[in-house]
Amino acid sequence: CDTFLKNASFTISRPARNAITVDATPTFTETVGVCSDIQFDARSLIGGGGRPQTLLATAVSTVFPPGTPFNPAAVIRLRNEVMRANTRQDGIYMFRRDILPINTQYTFRLRATNWVGQSDETTFNIRTSSLRVPNTFITGSRIRNITSSDIITLAATTRPNDLRPLNAPPQAAVCSNTTGIIAYSWRPLTSGITIPGSPTRSSIRFPAGFFSPGVYRFQLTAKYSDSNEITRSDVTISVTASPIELRIEGCDRVVSIAPTEQQSSIVLDAIKGSIDPDNTSPPPSWRFTWNCSRQLMGEDCGIRISPMGVVRIPVSNLSNTGQNNAFVFQVTAQDPMDLTRVATQKCSILTVQNPNSVLRVSADSRTNVALETISLTANAPPNANVTWSCKLIDGSRCPYPLSPPQIASRTRTQLVLNIDQLRPPGLTVRFIATVNATNPRRTGIGFVDVSVPAEPILGNCRATPPAGIAFNTTFALECLNWIGGENIQYEFSLSDKLTIIRGTSPNP
Repeated sequence: CDTFLKNASFTISRPARNAITVDATPTFTETVGVCSDIQFDARSLIGGGGRPQTLLATAVSTVFPPGTPFNPAAVIRLRNEVMRANTRQDGIYMFRRDILPINTQYTFRLRATNWVGQSDETTFNIRTSSLRVPNTFITGSRIRNITSSDIITLAATTRPNDLRPLNAPPQAAVCSNTTGIIAYSWRPLTSGITIPGSPTRSSIRFPAGFFSPGVYRFQLTAKYSDSNEITRSDVTISVTASPIELRIEGCDRVVSIAPTEQQSSIVLDAIKGSIDPDNTSPPPSWRFTWNCSRQLMGEDCGIRISPMGVVRIPVSNLSNTGQNNAFVFQVTAQDPMDLTRVATQKCSILTVQNPNSVLRVSADSRTNVALETISLTANAPPNANVTWSCKLIDGSRCPYPLSPPQIASRTRTQLVLNIDQLRPPGLTVRFIATVNATNPRRTGIGFVDVSVPAEPILGNCRATPPAGIAFNTTFALECLNWIGGENIQYEFSLSDKLTIIRGTSPNP
């Protein structure tokens, strides 16, 4: 390597879905009935950047019901249980309800510290009741970070009665009753927002575009139909504008710089294929900035490009070196209504002097999420022969044979790649289509760079509820804390492998 970086400046943006700001609010039920243990769950805290956080819980205070004498033994017992749970660092805090007084309010404090030393502290109350209360809470993190174009589902999880028979209180007969129907009620705690559909279901689904940027709070109330004792659970949804999606058309191809082509131009269009998922700022209104560099050395190519979405570049500007060259064009787009919405895209133009290489061929890449494939298509006339090849962008040998299992299917003009068979992950491979046409004799080359994503790091998945009645119960499947980019692809399947349900992040 004979190139080094002397100096540079760059900006690192804080990601919306994996914020560095720590929040220590666990998942818990506000009221614990006589049939359930006291518990709170810190496994879904945000701010860890995908890494484990250090947790420290404390039993702050205990408020006994009026007329009940202070019970120091119960307080000491609870504090010892909390200290024991801290040593596990698994995020689950569960304390046996049957060894603690009923109709009592317990105040806990939870502190979470991430790997860079940032901390947050939350104090919350859990009240025990002498009545039967469903152990129901909102599934997942108490704080959700999404964009306006995301689909989000809030679902209720009800844990079964978890008191063990040997420790059951005199109300054991009540706790053994599992026929009670749970009544749910969702309501917004933020003004100006309504619940889509019925607010009495166990889950609510917010469609894409439902939220504009802002912070929204919702509360779930649950109770047994034969009891007046309720429990509550809150969730906060923080919504940011969706990132704009930028794509350049007319690039990633070979251009002839033969004398007969000197008066022609190439057109780079950063508007036609670009979209705003929120439909608030159409691409023609964006602010565009272009720059150009030579691919081999990285120096500026000396071409001045107008700050427009569609630009024309004379071929004569690409032939000032007198030899074959490769140019990298980069465009940056910004939403003038929201300056935080910025996207950058690159593409390449290869120039050749061969007068016969005037046939312009492009390879268009489309990712099929459902089939986990990438389709490459060469635009070629019917009488042309198409040859496919590949190499790494540094010019070294391609690590993939263009045959099964890497290739799902192949036709004269189309190559379909199996994403999960492209090994090792993390490489960028250039797939090249060479077209030879007869009558008249012409040759063209098109290429597309495919970046093979790194493999995701496993998180955890859960089903809500964990059990139900066939053809009657609606289950919500959710995966959390998976790491591996913005487009993690999930596959849910039954144990018999016959039924497959697929989805994409951030809400599988």
